Amino acid sequence: MKAFKLTILFVPILIVSQFAQQDIKEKILNVEDLLKSQSQELPKLVNDMPTEEEIFTMPTEPFISTQKDTQEVNYFGYDFFQSRQKISIFDNLPVPEDYQLGPGDEIVISLWGDAQIRSAYLINKNGELFIDKIGLVNLSGMNISQSKAHLQKKFERVYSTLQSPDPTTFFDLSLGRLKSINVTFLGESEMPGIHAVHPFSTITTALIQTGGVKTTGSLRDVQIIRNGKVVAKLDLYEFLIHGVTQSDIRIHDKDVIFIPLRKSTITLEGSVNRPGIYESKLKETLQDIIMFAGGFVYNAQSKIQIKRTIPIKDRTDDDNALEIKYIPISDCGSFVAVDGDIVTAHEIFQESRFVHVLGQVKSPGKYAFEDSMRVLDLLKLAGGLYDESFWKTIHTIRAELIRPQSDSEYPKIFEIDLRKLKDGINSENICLQNWDVLLIRSNSKYQSPKKVTVTGEVNVPGIYTIREENETLANLIKRTGGFTNFAFVEGVKMYRDGNQVVLRDYDISVLDGDNLHIPVHPGVVQVVGEVYKPGFVQYKKGASLNYYIERAGGRTLFAEKKGTIVIYANGDIKIKKWFSPEVKEGSTIIVNTAEIKEPFDITEFLKETASIAASTATIFYIITK
Repeated sequence: MKAFKLTILFVPILIVSQFAQQDIKEKILNVEDLLKSQSQELPKLVNDMPTEEEIFTMPTEPFISTQKDTQEVNYFGYDFFQSRQKISIFDNLPVPEDYQLGPGDEIVISLWGDAQIRSAYLINKNGELFIDKIGLVNLSGMNISQSKAHLQKKFERVYSTLQSPDPTTFFDLSLGRLKSINVTFLGESEMPGIHAVHPFSTITTALIQTGGVKTTGSLRDVQIIRNGKVVAKLDLYEFLIHGVTQSDIRIHDKDVIFIPLRKSTITLEGSVNRPGIYESKLKETLQDIIMFAGGFVYNAQSKIQIKRTIPIKDRTDDDNALEIKYIPISDCGSFVAVDGDIVTAHEIFQESRFVHVLGQVKSPGKYAFEDSMRVLDLLKLAGGLYDESFWKTIHTIRAELIRPQSDSEYPKIFEIDLRKLKDGINSENICLQNWDVLLIRSNSKYQSPKKVTVTGEVNVPGIYTIREENETLANLIKRTGGFTNFAFVEGVKMYRDGNQVVLRDYDISVLDGDNLHIPVHPGVVQVVGEVYKPGFVQYKKGASLNYYIERAGGRTLFAEKKGTIVIYANGDIKIKKWFSPEVKEGSTIIVNTAEIKEPFDITEFLKETASIAASTATIFYIITK
């Protein structure tokens, strides 16, 4: 019986406690949300003077290197052939003098004067062509000049006006469509095999037409094999670097272009003009490789690094297969690079030599330092001291020269009287050291004029300067000439930092950046929120809150009856609690949405109550046992 009574006693307490805790949690969350929203609206403080961190931590990186940690290097020369197969490079080339006519070539014969003939003929597989009145003519193996002379003699037998001392008929021979020649590409070609190429092709243009050379192939020893013999070798480095074309000969039908494996792979990286992967010939020195790369750039160190993989035959074990060497640049002419060498030309580190000037100068910032530089030299670079107008903005009594110390965590500070410095007193013109910081403070009494913007229904709207300390809004309105006849005095809006100030009267001090707007009489009241027709309702003096809500269609089913908000034109706010607030002209009425609550579940309530009662009885039984 006692357990039952205690259960009846504790159940309501636990239930009420449960709901109270839930309500408290909701209120705490609401307060946290409000605080967060308010903190986001707080204006940020702005300080145009350098912070202590900016002053004392600037020269923390004494040396600067512009060289990238990783530098991409590519095989030199191979990109010359890439993506150029479709480029037409022969359309406007003249016919080579030694070009031999053969099967598939088309010739064009032209006669003009007393006789007019122009005909094209195709040389057949036997090197012959048939011409009316002339017969069968064999031109195989002849060049253009030889063919022209041979055919002209044939035509003189038929056209006598061609051979008289004063001919009246003239003869010419030209090429039409040309046959392709068949060339075999072997070795490290991108497209090995037999290919038909243009008959005017040289070694390089033939390689372009067939995709070029693989990176495994040599650019230093491209061979032309004709009738089983090597008739020419081309070093493409001479062609690509020096523009030498003597070895870039024209190829013939049935020639073989053979590309052997590259002889070596030398990687050159760092401070050279053309970093890349190069190939060296026998007896070529490192100086030759560097010349291929265009030489060193201006900031290369005087020694270069050689990273070499020891050949397998010379290794004692694989764990020590790498060796590093440093050689002076002057020894490159006698040093022979071997296959696999990685040559790195490191750049010199740029010593950081600068001084800072901060604060109230025309051009604050970092300036290069020279050994003889003094305070006045730095100030001249930053805009000088002799602009009398700007001089007024400077705190001239005391400037500070801040100098980091190697034996102290605190800098040494020199005080400088800028007035004496300007007058030429040399003791104030301190000799600077690298990484010094000169701090010039502003004159706190000399400030830019503080302004307030006034718009709307005043007699003289515009920008007004605050002319005295704690100047009031009433005084400012008086300076504008007062309100016009159309001014809505109760709706004067004052904005500070983007937020509207709720005005009680005009006895408030104006601040720099304030904006004042005086609207005209709106003649309406705005109703928004949970009404059937949100919008504007004509203002009626003395009309109640419900009057405007009814004019806007009345409350919807989701409207909250209490807590209706009235925002007045001057920014003031009143909330309906027990009595309805007065509605003034220009007001905005906000009808809030009612909070949606879950319906009371009696079954769930009884279930939880029974559970609590059982738990309470169990606790009581344990205590009393």
